[in-house]
Amino acid sequence: MRLKNLKITGFRNLKPVQLEWDPAVTTYAFVGPNGHGKTNLLEAIYLLGISKSFRTHENEDFIGFDETFCRLETYVENGHEVDFFELIVTKGPIKKTLKRQGIIKKAVEYIGHLKVVFFSPDDINLIQGAPANRRRYLDVLLSQLDPAYLEDSLRYAAVLKQRNALLKRLSIEKGGASPKQLHELDFWDQALAQLGSTLIAKRVDGIQALNQGILERYRVLSERSEHFCLQYLPSVPANIKENDYYELLTQNRLRDLQTGFTEKGPHRDDLEFSCQGKNMASFASRGNGVAQCLRLNLPKSI
Repeated sequence: MRLKNLKITGFRNLKPVQLEWDPAVTTYAFVGPNGHGKTNLLEAIYLLGISKSFRTHENEDFIGFDETFCRLETYVENGHEVDFFELIVTKGPIKKTLKRQGIIKKAVEYIGHLKVVFFSPDDINLIQGAPANRRRYLDVLLSQLDPAYLEDSLRYAAVLKQRNALLKRLSIEKGGASPKQLHELDFWDQALAQLGSTLIAKRVDGIQALNQGILERYRVLSERSEHFCLQYLPSVPANIKENDYYELLTQNRLRDLQTGFTEKGPHRDDLEFSCQGKNMASFASRGNGVAQCLRLNLPKSI
């Protein structure tokens, strides 16, 4: 899979851009002074693959000053086939549109057809930073490999939001929960157990697939014979079944009601970068080993 071209209109500080990639060239480097848009070019490519930015959650940030819209376009060659991707953000109100082959797509239909791996100096913080960053890193990777994973994760987030809203409402009400409210909570518990157990199983499979080729690549990049791997740290047993997950949620209800938050689930899981059986967050330098271990190519499938 390779980009054939890149066309950018109205995006951030960039003037209209139209680039054509030489199929004989395997690596490109963007060189220029600070503030001239090198990162914006990379962000544009990332957006065309992921539909979201690695810099902001606000779609309006993509539209340049004095512009009413921005458009990103690329033709992608995949074997003997050519695919066309387009992302448009318009003002009044802000609206983001995704297109593939000229047809409007939902995110779950769009993501995964143009696979993107992005590495920046900030990614070094994945090792020692917040677990939320590692979860997002894992989710972005698996969503590109498995459209069903993306759909399940979006549904899980929606159910979790509903359950937490109900927990918060019940936690501030006096007199305890009514039978109707408990029935509603039971409904969200069942939905969360089904989606949560599915996500955890897919994360386990995804990490196992990554680790199959990760050791060899790490040794080449680091020029060391150390054993490096990713360790998945779920907040519930990794092999948990839906019924057991549901029982765990019901057993933990009192604490969840007290805090107004769901304590257990994929939204609390973590990912550990391990070298020689030790967590790299505790001993690894921020130099060669940490940076190199993040340069992981996506496998073809999981």
